[in-house]
Formats: sequence, structure tokens, C-alpha cells
Amino acid sequence: MPHSPVLPQAALVLAERDARGVLTLNLNQPQNFNALSGEMIAALQSQVDAVAKDESIRAVVIAALGKAFCPGYNLKEMAPPDWKTA
Repeated sequence: MPHSPVLPQAALVLAERDARGVLTLNLNQPQNFNALSGEMIAALQSQVDAVAKDESIRAVVIAALGKAFCPGYNLKEMAPPDWKTA
């Protein structure tokens, strides 16, 4: 089964905060069009949990690097091991 390399959670979602208290969370798997995977969801949840504890953050923007925001869940992750793509 084709599988993209797993990045550390910190690298899957990049956080950038500006002086106004706006936090931008960038999905960072442009080679997969930023499709959601178990690892991506965990990384995003970790960032959101941290935001909930930080009263100085006024807004959160979820964006993505690359040419696509997110097509949904990465179906390749749910495919059986013998599944092949063309």
C-alpha cells in the first residue's frame, strides 16, 4: 500500500502566532493535499488543546500549506494492506 512518510506531530501542523493574538495552524502535508489522517488529527487536536489553555489567543485560523486545504480523510490510511493504486 502506498504510504506517505510520517512526520513528527509538531511538523504535521505548524503554528504561527501574530502580535494580535491570532494563531494560524497550517496543515503541513501538501504532498497529500493535506488530507486528514490519524496522525494529522492528533497533531491538530494537540494544538487546539494548547489553545484552550492560553487566554491570550483571541482567534484561531486553520489553513494549509500547498495548493489544497484538505479533501477530507486520507482513504489510503483505511485501505487493506494488499490494496494497490494505479
